[in-house]
Amino acid sequence: MNFKEYYNLTKETTKSLLKIVGVIFTSIFAIIAIITGYENYSLVDLLEIFAISFILGNGFGIFIWLLAITSTYSQVKSLTKFYDSIPVGFREKFGLELIGIPHNPKYDFLQMRILDTKSDVPIFLSLDKKSVLITIGNDLRYFKNFQKEVLEIKKKYKKEGVTLTGWGLRKIVKRNDWNIITQDKFEEILNELKLISFKENLEVINRKMNKTGYNNNGL
Repeated sequence: MNFKEYYNLTKETTKSLLKIVGVIFTSIFAIIAIITGYENYSLVDLLEIFAISFILGNGFGIFIWLLAITSTYSQVKSLTKFYDSIPVGFREKFGLELIGIPHNPKYDFLQMRILDTKSDVPIFLSLDKKSVLITIGNDLRYFKNFQKEVLEIKKKYKKEGVTLTGWGLRKIVKRNDWNIITQDKFEEILNELKLISFKENLEVINRKMNKTGYNNNGL
């Protein structure tokens, strides 16, 4: 996906963001100008305030938009490139697909996630700068102290590179290790996450329990 294609997919978000940010910053600049720069408010003065504020406000809105869209597009592009690098046989065996994350197109730019489509337990892949993140879906709705559980899991399984996120247990795999990963090793990682879930009394999401095939998190 090139930038033009991504831009076309996110036109509604772009229009909404430019409109909202433009109005906000135009108002801010106008208020500042009136308070600090004018004593006599003739019609010409007001028109000048509005014109300058409009230009500055919308110019700042375009700057914010550029930061937002280029940042999100960079993430999408990196994930797409990573997905394309996964061997076809590997993708087919585990049913890995590149899909858009559910979002509100008026306020959020489209983001992507690699999600499996075959297993009963949701599995998805994401990236950070130096690692591949493999996550399984756990039902975490009933934790009274989620942050405490996150800290305990991180401390207890630091050596294994396993952490707890809002989606579920996550295995951190260094890029170099991922580059030589086999299908058997990938299955071992999934089984490791399931075993830790059992040990820590973390319920693993089962798609068969939901007629739609997905839970409320889009898994």
